[in-house]
Amino acid sequence: MGTGIVSEVSADPGVVAPADFVLGAGCSVGAYAFIGPGCVAEDNVQIGARATVLAPEPTSDVAAQRLLVQSGATIGAGAVVCGANVIGRGARIEPGAVVTSDVPPHAVVAGNPAHVTGYVSAAAGGAPGRPIEMVHAPAEVGAVVLPNGASVIRFPEVIDLRGQLTFGEVDGQLPFAVDRFFLVYGVESQELRGEHAHRRCHQLIIATTGAVSVLTDNGSELIEVRIDEPNIGVYLPPMVWGVQFRHTADAVLMVLASDRYDADDYIRDYDEFIREVS
Repeated sequence: MGTGIVSEVSADPGVVAPADFVLGAGCSVGAYAFIGPGCVAEDNVQIGARATVLAPEPTSDVAAQRLLVQSGATIGAGAVVCGANVIGRGARIEPGAVVTSDVPPHAVVAGNPAHVTGYVSAAAGGAPGRPIEMVHAPAEVGAVVLPNGASVIRFPEVIDLRGQLTFGEVDGQLPFAVDRFFLVYGVESQELRGEHAHRRCHQLIIATTGAVSVLTDNGSELIEVRIDEPNIGVYLPPMVWGVQFRHTADAVLMVLASDRYDADDYIRDYDEFIREVS
């Protein structure tokens, strides 16, 4: 497949791209960036100087793979994207990062191999967002309002010479009746958990040991909550997109749920979530 110089968008000298490279409105491509076949960039995508952007290699099942860079995403200078099928809307790839898998919407990734280090806000019109606020839950319980009814809950503590105890009761501290619980542990610090919303199920996340960051996202507002005490929980009502990341090595999460597992209750595709929550 032949290559050509990108001329339909704001592009610096030396940019090399194939004839099938598709670019939306408001994109920019830095000097000497290299774009491989099968790449599609939606509106307001920024590709930095000397970045390399490649669709995944063909496989025995898929003869020609595609890389979709969604609206508002930024690929930093000198970054290499090789192996991803989707760079999510508003995502930011830091300069020099090596991306070998999909990047979630609004995520900031860095390193080699790249991993999520934080999130950026959902900016209007698909423009690049800014780093989101991080709330340290023990210090700021009640001081911040989370999206769509999500909240940080501090449970009572009983302290005496024998140690400490915390508790919660339905219609007291717990905002819903519990029908299921599960534990999450042994998660590497660079891995993500969650990445979904529920249509009906309510959840409460507690770090019984260690620490974790919980992202709450209603489609327009994103807030990161850091929890590291066993009497602090993050309540996620239906139709809030939740992600758990930056786990410490000793993190054990207990998740209380209002409903038993039902695959149809999950929204795992972010674009579908945006359509339903809008």
